[in-house]
Amino acid sequence: MGGRGHDVLRAARGWATGRSYREYGVGLGLAVLLVSGAFGGLEEQRVAAPPSVPTGREVAVEPFRVTVERVRAGTDLGVDSIPAPEGRYLLVSLRVGVGDVSTSVPWQTLRDLVRLEGAQGLVGPFHTEGDPVPARPEEVVPTHMVSSDDAEGLGDIAPGLQYPAVFLFQQVGSAALPEEVTVVLSRHTWRKSNNDQRLGWFDPEVAVRVTVPVTEFAPAPEPTP
Repeated sequence: MGGRGHDVLRAARGWATGRSYREYGVGLGLAVLLVSGAFGGLEEQRVAAPPSVPTGREVAVEPFRVTVERVRAGTDLGVDSIPAPEGRYLLVSLRVGVGDVSTSVPWQTLRDLVRLEGAQGLVGPFHTEGDPVPARPEEVVPTHMVSSDDAEGLGDIAPGLQYPAVFLFQQVGSAALPEEVTVVLSRHTWRKSNNDQRLGWFDPEVAVRVTVPVTEFAPAPEPTP
């Protein structure tokens, strides 16, 4: 190495030996901030996974309080108001009410409460045989939402009441019937609409997962005359 190289080394050693520990600490801290900022921040990358809870446990998922009970699969539901599926239904049974709110929650918000993971071949309400199957089954909305008491469709959810409900997801017959699925519950945020400034529940975000075995659905037997 030539004389110029030795001069550079001597200058670097002189700077290093003349620095205090505090200056080293500040420099190191700035380096860490620059690196973490380039990757979006270290802490921001550690997003906690939504918790998993067992069946039968009530959970608060704004604006609802929900208890997932079971998941069954069936084709003949024994109910005239629900048409036969293209393949089969996966029936998510749960109890749902609203939490600490004073007004009814619209059915559109209820529709965005539940999704399914772990089941391929799910299709939405307006799917007809031969149409493409959605590539992301975990985003498919339920085909029907009904009361388990009388199989009538669910509407807005009123405060102070608990509803025994069934969310029906349609699965094409060519898809494998899963042994278990994960029921995904999403919370909503109360805010003004970006379009018309009305207040409502928006921005569904995954809050809780419940993994449930899939059992066979059997219609209740007809009463003996």
